[in-house]
Amino acid sequence: MRGTSIGIAEGSSESYDLPVYYATRVTWSGEYVHAAPWSVGSQGYANVSHGCTGMSTANAEWFFETVHEGDVVKVVNSDGHTMEPFGNGFGDWNLDWKKWREGSALVAALPDAPSAAQQARLRPQSV
Repeated sequence: MRGTSIGIAEGSSESYDLPVYYATRVTWSGEYVHAAPWSVGSQGYANVSHGCTGMSTANAEWFFETVHEGDVVKVVNSDGHTMEPFGNGFGDWNLDWKKWREGSALVAALPDAPSAAQQARLRPQSV
């Protein structure tokens, strides 16, 4: 991982170029869960990351071997800002269930189904 990939100037006090292991991509824009053995003592207590979620090497290995594309990754009790649903490489799995279902054309008969206007937008028909 290199700081220059997220806009940190090479040679600055925040600059880094670290080998990381068991890196699992969470968003297409570069949010990862990975081994960060250099920060194990701070994990869960202090923000020692530039945005990724660092874990012990053993936990990161388990995560890497267990989690699959499309699985939900939920970060709890973080003091960080909430990411925009589609502004940072997120996909459909980052939406809550109600919001996600608004895009479905298969739930028309259900109480929380999209309105007729939403359905027309989702399924355009020629006149």
